[in-house]
Amino acid sequence: MLSSVHSIHISASFVVHSKTVDRSTNKLSQVTVAPKIKNHSISTAGFHSTDTTGAIKCIQNRDSTIANSFFKNIFGAPTLDPSSAVRSSLLAAIEGSDRGVARGVADRDEIELLVDELAEFQSEVSGTDESLSGVWELLWTSEKETLFLLEKGIFRVGPAQKSFQVIDVGGQTLQNVIQFGENSESVFVVDSSLQVVSDKRCEFKFSGARLTTPNFNFKIPPFGQGWFENVYLNDNIRVARDIRGDTLITKRASVPLDNWKSV
Repeated sequence: MLSSVHSIHISASFVVHSKTVDRSTNKLSQVTVAPKIKNHSISTAGFHSTDTTGAIKCIQNRDSTIANSFFKNIFGAPTLDPSSAVRSSLLAAIEGSDRGVARGVADRDEIELLVDELAEFQSEVSGTDESLSGVWELLWTSEKETLFLLEKGIFRVGPAQKSFQVIDVGGQTLQNVIQFGENSESVFVVDSSLQVVSDKRCEFKFSGARLTTPNFNFKIPPFGQGWFENVYLNDNIRVARDIRGDTLITKRASVPLDNWKSV
């Protein structure tokens, strides 16, 4: 194996022929890249170069973070994401579930196993920093009260529409929101205070709830507290489990947190 620094001339465009990720160690075991030749000088220190006119091979269980840095800094390519396959399987499993309303126990078992598998990729990554702040749209939940409202709607208010969690880490607030009515003209909001207690867990305490429609505004006093853990969090997907063992899968909504207006 070559240990010296080699300089070659290649372009930033390339083809990844193969890649293998050891799921048990999250190590990148092989990546083969065939670049096109142009006048673009790079340094390939620490990589095994088979020739100066073609492929660069990163072999023998190279750490995936090294490969990521190499591709990003040298080629400007997207970083490798070993969790993407599991994440795609999870999203496929909940597709057509109407946020959990239309699935049974067997389906939940499959989804929970995929959540367990996805959580392994989050073991050393914080799930409670400012990236948690935002408007998160519900994709799937096992929480019975939420599923009841999603399935039944509210009498004389209308069917349930979209559901969100609105989280502001800096402002220490949490809102659970369900929109109702044919045009989402009504909204049920549960307000809570929020406190980050670890790199995975947040504690919350309900401060009030209200049902607001075009015709009336009905308030409900505070009624409890609890915690949730973000077992997986990236820029677009968040998976959480709470004190009762329920699971929540959400996606980041396009509405910025600063623009969120709850009635």
